[in-house]
Amino acid sequence: MITVDVSLDPFGEVEDRETLARIVIWNDATGDPTTGNYKWAVSHQFDSFFGAKAADKSGFDEPGPHDLLDNGPWVWKRGRVEGFRRQRGAVALLAAVLKAARL
Repeated sequence: MITVDVSLDPFGEVEDRETLARIVIWNDATGDPTTGNYKWAVSHQFDSFFGAKAADKSGFDEPGPHDLLDNGPWVWKRGRVEGFRRQRGAVALLAAVLKAARL
């Protein structure tokens, strides 16, 4: 599983980092050695109206990666990337997910 946190470092101060949203990508084990098929989910922004609603429903303020796998209240968008050539790497996979999510 690949987890990407979208974070804000106010004025570049890492000590004050605030995670705003989370993207998880996981291999669904249906590919072959050269190509993979991946499921993905994008969370609601944690400090948004929908993030507050998700927090009320789930009982926690910020979802962990596994909380996004079950398509719970924190999931904003979800989908699949199929036939991805593994040799392209993790950043290219993230780019494919962002394109599929129309972000």
